[in-house]
Amino acid sequence: MTVVQPSPALADALDEATVTGMIGHPRFQDAVRHIGTRYLALHADWTLHKTVADEGRYLISQYAICLHAGYVPGRADTGLTLARLIRQCEAFGIMSHGRVEATVSLLRKTGRLLDAPSEGSRRSRRLVPSPAMESEFRDRLRFHLEALELVRPGRDYLRRLEADPDFFWAFERYRGALVATVPSLRLRLPGLTALAHIEGGYLVTMALIQSIEGPIRPCEVGFPLVENAARYNVPRTQLRRVLESLEGVGMIENLEGRVRRVRILPAAIETMQAWHAIRLLRHDRHGARAAAERDG
Repeated sequence: MTVVQPSPALADALDEATVTGMIGHPRFQDAVRHIGTRYLALHADWTLHKTVADEGRYLISQYAICLHAGYVPGRADTGLTLARLIRQCEAFGIMSHGRVEATVSLLRKTGRLLDAPSEGSRRSRRLVPSPAMESEFRDRLRFHLEALELVRPGRDYLRRLEADPDFFWAFERYRGALVATVPSLRLRLPGLTALAHIEGGYLVTMALIQSIEGPIRPCEVGFPLVENAARYNVPRTQLRRVLESLEGVGMIENLEGRVRRVRILPAAIETMQAWHAIRLLRHDRHGARAAAERDG
């Protein structure tokens, strides 16, 4: 699997040899299974899923968390504001101005973004993630750190996440520094393009990988639309669109028959393995930097 080479600043986490080494770890597939199980359980919450149903919507929430993590009391140029969030998204073509505002409106309506307490006569009103939104992102971080422990045992990050509330925000500041410059792994793994822009793309692909029995490998699996639509709260028509999108880039082959079956092709396995490996490597680096910061 060829991974496009990153900038020198990211080479320690993303060079091809490091990614390949992570994929080759004896417990890497266990880590992928763990992430998939917990991811699908988290996204069973329909409201949560709608707020992060495609990459653009997910990145808006991720940017919101990261911008808040960088807030310094008394400094008007820090923290989360609608204007700052829109600038961040527009800089990378994540979403149009209107779609960002619509997504922020959804996050407000579902109680995930709140107005910060008044800080005087400031022209740009600050927003804050709600406890519910923070909890969701802590859960995401927790199960990734659990998976990381399988392939890089002995890290202290999970204990710190539970014992030190500020470790989470330190982690998100370091993550924010990365996603502010490299927002999507589509730049390195073009196969992700089929997942990123379509609602439920990542969810369906995770579900397909989880449906493989035994070692994660190219193979044929059953994927009945009615059953999976009910399980993941995604309309059958949308599941069909996602499967067609994946087929269009050579990641799967949709097989004929009354009961939906899918052949998962090597490109899907290689893309998703590299995606998981890079993310785990990044989590390891962010965790180390956050721990060092907290230790002073």
